[in-house]
Amino acid sequence: MPKEGRKSYKKSGFETKGGFTLESGTKGILVTCHRGKEIAAQSEILKVFEEFSEQLEEFQDFNQNHSKFSNIEDELENELLMLKKRDKKLFSHIQTGIDCTVFIRVHPSLNPSDFIHKLLSQFFKLKVKKTRFCSRLIPLNNTCFATMREIKLMAEILLKDYFESKSSITYSVVPKIRNNSKIIRDELITNIASLVPGHHVVNLSTPSVCIIVEILNNVCGISIVSDYQKLKRYNVEQLLESEVKEKPESKLEKA
Repeated sequence: MPKEGRKSYKKSGFETKGGFTLESGTKGILVTCHRGKEIAAQSEILKVFEEFSEQLEEFQDFNQNHSKFSNIEDELENELLMLKKRDKKLFSHIQTGIDCTVFIRVHPSLNPSDFIHKLLSQFFKLKVKKTRFCSRLIPLNNTCFATMREIKLMAEILLKDYFESKSSITYSVVPKIRNNSKIIRDELITNIASLVPGHHVVNLSTPSVCIIVEILNNVCGISIVSDYQKLKRYNVEQLLESEVKEKPESKLEKA
């Protein structure tokens, strides 16, 4: 039976002091970039995401009609339903108002952690750099208002779904706090770790998975990622700095 506290976890909208407006429960990808290059980073990463999504079977026909209609009435009805949907695009940009950061909202059907892991694994395999201005690509599978209470309620759901059915694995909590003085880092780590079932073990050097907790002003996002060390903390520049070949026009290999 769900804990009573979960009833208080609401999907309500909120806005940061910098104008970063989100609805709790929004999925997305936080992109860090060079200072002053936010617009360029936004443009190039949207192109990369869209191109790569076309290579994934589950999204190949996302922007195409999924059904054939026998008459014009059914087709018009379908068009009206599509217009009413807020999240028609697979990827859309939301202005953060925070230097060196870009936020890409994703369609609810997309799992940000899985998508970014596949993309970076492809980069690593092909040794091809597709970006000039982007640094880290941080998946956020859920977001909420950045109070400890709301963070715990959000994290409890995500962590229970992921860890409860698994045998013992190692993990670490990786927090990053930007422009927020109310959330204490050590307290955040302790609270998140307390929600992981006890048969899993903390490993700070070589964890099987990392629990990413990102705070930007009044927004908190969370995800669980794998190969975090192998993929250089999901940093595109560091991932390919040793042997990088710039191929801006090349297509990513089909996943």
